[in-house]
Amino acid sequence: MPPAPSQPAGRARWSPAGRATRRRSCCSWPTARPRTSEAWTYCYGNGCADGSRPEHPFDIGRPDHVDFSFHEDDWTFEATFNEPGEDLSRDGRSVASRVEKIGDHTHRVFPAGRAGTWHVDVFGRGESGGDVITTFARTTTTDGDFPQAASGTAAVLADHDGVLDSYGVELGIRDLAATPKSASASITITNEDGESATIDPGRPARARQEGTVSWRRGARQAADVVALGGSRFDYEVALVLDGSPYTGRATWPDDTNEEITPSVPLTRTPPLPVYGER
Repeated sequence: MPPAPSQPAGRARWSPAGRATRRRSCCSWPTARPRTSEAWTYCYGNGCADGSRPEHPFDIGRPDHVDFSFHEDDWTFEATFNEPGEDLSRDGRSVASRVEKIGDHTHRVFPAGRAGTWHVDVFGRGESGGDVITTFARTTTTDGDFPQAASGTAAVLADHDGVLDSYGVELGIRDLAATPKSASASITITNEDGESATIDPGRPARARQEGTVSWRRGARQAADVVALGGSRFDYEVALVLDGSPYTGRATWPDDTNEEITPSVPLTRTPPLPVYGER
C-alpha cells in the first residue's frame, strides 16, 4: 500500500499495511519525522496475531479531529476512549466513541468523555471476515460525547443446543457517574406460566473500571431457574446503589442478540446516574 499522503497539521491518519503476513502498520502521524503505530491484534488476509495493548501508545497530540483510512470498502469501525492507568483493565474509565465513515476509505474518530488525555482503542471488522485493533494516545481540549444512559446486562439462562441451561449468573452495569461505594442486587425470573425463582448474586466483584459494578456466580446459582422450565422468561433485577433503589427488566430470549447472547440488556427505572451528568 502506498504511503499516506501529507495532511495539514491537526489531522492524523490510520493506514494499515498490505497483508497479514506483514507486520501491521497503523496510525501514521504526518509530522516532520512521521511515526507509525501498529495493530496489536489482527486477523486479516492470510494471517492472524494476538497481542496486548501497548503501555505507551503512539501519541498524536491535540488534533481537532482524527481521521484514518483503510483500503477495504466493507469494514466498519468503533472506538473506545480509556483513561490511562497502570493497568487499563483495572484503572480509569472507558467510554465508547463514534466512528463515522466520511469518505470512500476514510473514517473519523469523534472525541468522548471529559477533556483530557486518553488512550484510544480502534477496532475494525470486515463484513466478509477479519478484524484489527490498534491504540493511540490523544489529548482532547474540549469534552466529547457522553453515554446517553448507564447501561446494564444480565445473563442467567442459555439455549444449549435447544435445551434450557445456564452458563452462570452475570450482572453488570457500566457508564455510571461514579463507582458505587455500596451495591446489592437480586434477580427474580418468571416463566410464561407465572412460576418464579429468585437468585442472590452475593457481593459485587471488585470494580475493574471507574463507573462500573458487576456480579458473577456459577451455574449452580441458576439451578432453580432452569428447573422452572419454559421458553420465555421475564427478568426483574432489584438493584440498590449507595442506598438508592433501581429496577431493571428484560425478557429472555426475546431481548438478546448475537453480540451479547445469552445476556439481555436491562431497561431501568428510575434512570441510573450516568457519566457526564452535571
